[in-house]
Amino acid sequence: MLTQHAEQRIQQRSISESSIDLLTTYGEVDYHRGAEIYFFSKRSWNRLCRDKACSTQQKDKLKNCYAVLADGRVITVGHKTHRFKQGRH
Repeated sequence: MLTQHAEQRIQQRSISESSIDLLTTYGEVDYHRGAEIYFFSKRSWNRLCRDKACSTQQKDKLKNCYAVLADGRVITVGHKTHRFKQGRH
């Protein structure tokens, strides 16, 4: 389920809902201030590529994406421009 804010960000940043599904299925999760942040680490990215879960074109767009979820709802999505710090709680 998407919040209104997430719907706007998906449109603005050209991130598809299927990309969010791949993030939540294959991506790593980190917890920060009560929210879940899904992103691709090297290990999760390799698992996605090994399973051939999406097209090469979609992989190019997906590699640096992240999604923030709280209470099972997508709050926002974006493209990483820097490395996330691990272990923030």
